[in-house]
Amino acid sequence: LIAIAILATAFMVYRRHKREELEEAKMQFLINATHDIRSPLTLIIEPLTQLKKIVGNGEGHDYIDTISHNAQRLLLLVNQILDERKIDKNQMHLHCSETDIADFINRSMKSFKFRAERRNINLSLTSSQKGIMVWIDRIHFDKVIANLLSNAFKYTPDEGEITINVEKNDCCCIISVTDTGIGLKEEKTERLFERFYQSETYTNNRHLGTGIGLDLTNSLVLLHHGTITAKNNEDGPGATFKVTIPLGNN
Repeated sequence: LIAIAILATAFMVYRRHKREELEEAKMQFLINATHDIRSPLTLIIEPLTQLKKIVGNGEGHDYIDTISHNAQRLLLLVNQILDERKIDKNQMHLHCSETDIADFINRSMKSFKFRAERRNINLSLTSSQKGIMVWIDRIHFDKVIANLLSNAFKYTPDEGEITINVEKNDCCCIISVTDTGIGLKEEKTERLFERFYQSETYTNNRHLGTGIGLDLTNSLVLLHHGTITAKNNEDGPGATFKVTIPLGNN
């Protein structure tokens, strides 16, 4: 029995080591590709910005806008990969300041207004009270909100609803992003926040992603000494992602 236990333990250690090696190989490949992509991508986006100004609302504006939007999405993915690497190497440092969280989220939501209008999705923000103040790194926490909204838009049908609710208790601020989408299939929803994990619900369809965004979101929330959870809505379709971060700056 002791020999079997030793062999089983050795096998588990070996599997874990191989899994870590595979993940490291994936990340290294992405990092190498990212550095090759980022410079030419920037050289595409800058002239597109100028071209949009020249064309204005004239012929070709929609085409340029579509190209620009997708180039920005690609740049966002590139930056997320680089952020992941900084976190892996303990090189990600927060620079926090006291922030009115509802006001901050409202500004972050503005970049999604056009998408919401185009798909007739009701995007709204509610708060239990005015002036809920939290200490956050505004640059990095904006990525948390953007990733959660992007995820909600990805799985919410046209004419659906996405709501962000902000509330607080004695120790924490709770930010909930609720959608009326297709919901979560996973019994263990914490797997959604694993790197490179792709839900079986969406395999082989247009929703298939990279498995980077929610992992980065989780890492950034943890850096803020917070937690993030996900669950299906009990009173209707869709899911809710809930971020909890402590009040104060201790």
